[in-house]
Amino acid sequence: MLSDRIVVQITSKPGETFIDRMIALVEGAKRQKTPNEIALNILLASLTVIFMLAVISLRDGVLLQGAADAGDPVALLVR
Repeated sequence: MLSDRIVVQITSKPGETFIDRMIALVEGAKRQKTPNEIALNILLASLTVIFMLAVISLRDGVLLQGAADAGDPVALLVR
């Protein structure tokens, strides 16, 4: 090499190279979930619902307690 440039000639058509075929295989691959993955998804979904219900109920309890401490008559009736 006597100069500071490289000339590359591509002889394959777009989409027919090894890399293009590998990408197409990976994108087209579909696999079924294992029973463990399905069980884990169900467990995580149910724990998320339980967590959200707990956070919402705690928030409402704190808001009611704060209103009762401030002397709000409606909050005192709810107690």
